[in-house]
Amino acid sequence: MPSMTERLDVKPTKTKQMPLPRVRREPPTLEEAAFAAVGLTDDLEQQVDIAANLMGVTPEEAKPHVLKVAATTRALAPNPARGTGHLTIRDRVVTVERTGVRRVMLPPRTARAS
Repeated sequence: MPSMTERLDVKPTKTKQMPLPRVRREPPTLEEAAFAAVGLTDDLEQQVDIAANLMGVTPEEAKPHVLKVAATTRALAPNPARGTGHLTIRDRVVTVERTGVRRVMLPPRTARAS
């Protein structure tokens, strides 16, 4: 029997090769590409070029989709003159109040008669 300080001869386990994960490549839809393009720039021609390059289509095919998405996102965008209507992270107010330690007042100990 080996002592506590001796190493046991343990055969190393074989490492199993894991298969590479399969990555499914799905190109974005034309609406998704247009939405991404609208979010990247305000220039309409650049938006059309970005969406066309993302999808691999001609700019003429991408332009109607970009115009449709740009119109809907502008309608939903907050107006800076009116205010956003909700608080941003910088606008949040956090108040931290420290409370004192609660101390329980126990009656003084009396000597026990033994």
